Parts: sequence; C-alpha cells; structure tokens
Amino acid sequence: MKRQSLKTVLSSFVFALAIVASFAFKPATNDISDDIYIQRLPPEYCDIVVVSLPYGCDKLNWGPNCTMDFFGTDYTIFTRRSGILCVDEYRQQL
Repeated sequence: MKRQSLKTVLSSFVFALAIVASFAFKPATNDISDDIYIQRLPPEYCDIVVVSLPYGCDKLNWGPNCTMDFFGTDYTIFTRRSGILCVDEYRQQL
C-alpha cells in the first residue's frame, strides 16, 4: 500500500514539475522593441533616448545610417545595446 501511494505521489510530482519547467524554459519572442540608442562617447556610454524614430529609418533598410541631432551634435542612432556598446544601426531607405 505504501509503495503504491509513493508511485502516485511521485507521478503527480513529476507531472507538476514538467508543467512548471515548460513555463520556465519558454523561448523568448523574436520581437525587438523599437528603442532608440545613441553612442555618446565611443566606445562606451550607449544611452537610450526617449524620442520617436525619424521618418524613413528602419532596422531592415540598407541605406545610409540614420542620425539624430541631440543637443547640437549629430549622433548615429542604434536599435539595441549590448553591454555598454550600441549595435545594429537604424538605416534610411535607399
């Protein structure tokens, strides 16, 4: 009797653990947010800026880099940050 109850409890525990693990290891979505970063003092200080993306700039375009005037200085704008570096420039349409 004790052995049968242990089998039932163990089976229930493994089933519950499988459900929890399926949520814990859920793959990340491929959606990249439309954040805008600028590299103030290369090669460090990649900062996010709270402005709207300039017209015609996209991360999928192949044209020249998009720039933004920020306090009188033109900066290339980037799509994401990796550590302290900005990576993946926004580009203009050809």
